[in-house]
Amino acid sequence: MGVGHVIFNIFSILGFVFPFAAAVFTAYVVTIVLKRMRERNEYLKDIRDELRKRNDTSN
Repeated sequence: MGVGHVIFNIFSILGFVFPFAAAVFTAYVVTIVLKRMRERNEYLKDIRDELRKRNDTSN
């Protein structure tokens, strides 16, 4: 088996693994972004509730 066959086999394996790895990475990034958006939403809801509470007690 020559060097050309080895290199061809490596690129064949990478050609199969790369799309799978890219899909896994994309799913990971989407999961992280959605988690941070939910945390930010909860934080903003807490601020909203605190402001409403302060506004209600001042009236």
